[in-house]
Amino acid sequence: MHKISRQALKDINLLYNRFLSQFCPDQARKILKEIEECIDLISCFPETGKDCCHLMKGLRQYSYRGCVFYYRLHKKHVYIIRMLDGESEHNLSGKSEQ
Repeated sequence: MHKISRQALKDINLLYNRFLSQFCPDQARKILKEIEECIDLISCFPETGKDCCHLMKGLRQYSYRGCVFYYRLHKKHVYIIRMLDGESEHNLSGKSEQ
């Protein structure tokens, strides 16, 4: 695993904000704040996605400009996004312990 660049995180947050606002607008701001607070816990998995295949059950799907996001909101504020843009695959995981 390696750290996501600041620019990548900014792009991800922008897209994430847009797709969250379509499903739970009243929680989008709170969730994004939590993600920003746990920026150092967000990691980028290898392109194969094998490291987080076991986390992919029961995910919801959202498409935006050719990208497909698979996401799940956990009780303990764990967010998983899988983004498929046709050329590469990105698996992102963030945890916010409270």
